Amino acid sequence: MLGRDGGALRAPAKSGSRYVLQLNGTLNDHQRALLAQTGARLGDYLPANAYLADLSRADLDAIAALGFVRWAGEWRPEWKIEPQIGSRAFSSEERKAIASAGEVLVQAYLFDGVPADVAKREIESFTGATVEDSVRIGGMETLAVRIPLANVRELSNADSIRFVEELPEFTERSNTNTRWIVQSNISNSTPLYDAGIHGEGQIIGIMDGGFQPAHCSFSDPALAITTGNTPGVFPTHRKVAAYNVPLVSSSHGTHVAGTAMGNQSGEVNDNTRGIAYNARVCFRTYSTPVSAFPIDVHLTTHANQGATVHTNSWGDDGTTAYNAICRAIDLFSYDHEDNLVCFASTNLSALKNPENAKSVLAVGKSGGSGSQTGSCSTLSGPTADGRRKPEVFAPGCSTISASSSTSCGTTTMTGTSMASPAVAGAASLIRQYFTDGFYPTGAKVPSNSLVPSGALLRAMLTNSSVDMTAYPSPNQVPPNRYEGFGRILLDNAVYLAGDARKLLVKDIRNTSGSALTTSSVSTTNFRVQGSGQSLRVTMAFSDAPATIPTSFAPVNDINLRVIDPFGNVYLGNVINATTGLSQTGGGADAINSIELVVLNSPATGNWRAEVVGAAVNVGTQGFGLVITGDVASFNACPADLNGDQVVDDFDFAIFALAYDMFDCSAPSMPPSCPSDITADGFVDDSDFVAFATAYDAFLCP
Repeated sequence: MLGRDGGALRAPAKSGSRYVLQLNGTLNDHQRALLAQTGARLGDYLPANAYLADLSRADLDAIAALGFVRWAGEWRPEWKIEPQIGSRAFSSEERKAIASAGEVLVQAYLFDGVPADVAKREIESFTGATVEDSVRIGGMETLAVRIPLANVRELSNADSIRFVEELPEFTERSNTNTRWIVQSNISNSTPLYDAGIHGEGQIIGIMDGGFQPAHCSFSDPALAITTGNTPGVFPTHRKVAAYNVPLVSSSHGTHVAGTAMGNQSGEVNDNTRGIAYNARVCFRTYSTPVSAFPIDVHLTTHANQGATVHTNSWGDDGTTAYNAICRAIDLFSYDHEDNLVCFASTNLSALKNPENAKSVLAVGKSGGSGSQTGSCSTLSGPTADGRRKPEVFAPGCSTISASSSTSCGTTTMTGTSMASPAVAGAASLIRQYFTDGFYPTGAKVPSNSLVPSGALLRAMLTNSSVDMTAYPSPNQVPPNRYEGFGRILLDNAVYLAGDARKLLVKDIRNTSGSALTTSSVSTTNFRVQGSGQSLRVTMAFSDAPATIPTSFAPVNDINLRVIDPFGNVYLGNVINATTGLSQTGGGADAINSIELVVLNSPATGNWRAEVVGAAVNVGTQGFGLVITGDVASFNACPADLNGDQVVDDFDFAIFALAYDMFDCSAPSMPPSCPSDITADGFVDDSDFVAFATAYDAFLCP
């Protein structure tokens, strides 16, 4: 055990072991460099203000001399074993047989740098332990181990092991109306389709129990997908981009795919058509009950094949823990920022796993036509550590979609399984809106194309959401633990030419120079032009993956605050539970990765939305910001030509070059003519006066 004794750490660090270093506050870059100089190698962040660390090559006296290290201690054996191992009831015959034999299947996660073969030899030295598989899950080398239940706690003595949990058992979570409900909630009104947005150029990743590509919703007369050519990649296929396992049919998976992206040849507008009906699919099955499942590896495969929105209608109803699959999904979302992962929430009454991952969009089910303000069952969050889930709802009660037992028929199913692909299809439509260049003009301008992050898509979907007034009963205004932010309604957030509601977005990647660090602020100035539209501001971010085990998953904390023309400050998620509107006061939300400010009849004038880096413990943190209402962009610092919040010599160099060119229409002038501060079409002496005044002030207001 390492401890603090009069300011000095004592006892040598054991080679191969890991330790916890707790600091007296948020780690900054200077402190990180000082720790590195001692030889300490930091690993995952641990709440609060602590890190898993390898001290085998560290100078312990040098660490003790650092004034910001509060405590150090060895990663203890009792922290290594999930307490609930052996207590679950399984549904598959394979897992029932293992349990009846007095054994368990567990996943052992290794410390960074430990070779799998070394760990295998150590683990198999324990009584009755057999290593059956080796994979990487969530960036961790993982061994699937079969061991007598009575002996499982012996694994805590293995130096190579970081944590052991029971291998999860994943199970399934069991269109015409859905298409207009998610777009406008007006019967047969489909504004995105009318604008030419049907999913063209989009690929949706689906993992499920199976999928029948011969159904007319997916078949291609020019290329049949069969047992003879699967697994395979099909770049020319009408609907299937990749089928990554041997062909296996499933009524559940076929129904799910039909809702997300099904469409017959010949443009038949019936229940064989899904939401993003001109999109394509990458498919694979999820794991068997007795095998480990490296979901991040399979999500990455789908991403490499072109999928950017992913839907999953299955999960583990045996736990509420933030475990390896949650970490794996969050790692994928953090490293692959152009991707959005949706999961159907459990059909049980309380939230389960892995919809409790931080960057997953957890989906609940609403009723269909005539009952979309309610649900056909009750689901309640939050997660075990208090985060708000589920986040959004879509129709999933008595959904009609493709039937695998027919060549072109349909069947009815109910469940969150049906809602998640509807949300994924809707997200694909939003993504096409951006990639086709509909933003910001509301009309298709290919040169305006932008690739949205998964965080921006989450912010768009939650910004669009509306209260399900008949759910829960009695009604509670969103956001709440039952309906999250509400049922998606895309027309509320997507701006098309002629719409009264306008749209402003900011999309910052984690690796961008504009990404947040602790105490930094990203400011977006905008103008409310009229009070007739509500103002909704949403911010979402893909948080760094948490360590396991953990009882508190948040790692980075960034917050939304909106300031009105009179200086009133509205913090994200500080919302009156009676009115559903934002109110001043309260405290910043330290745990949720989606935040909302909503106001009816907002004051006209100049507003400011700030995203604040409250505590960025790992890397730098990007985000997606969405502002809707009667709004327009407003530059409070037009002379800051490079956007660094100061007016200095770098800006002068940009201005001088444009001043020499004079005419904003000149071919060599940068797009949008940023040096035209007075907006008269020319860079002239009036702009020089405005620039000089701002240059003297230096700091942006």
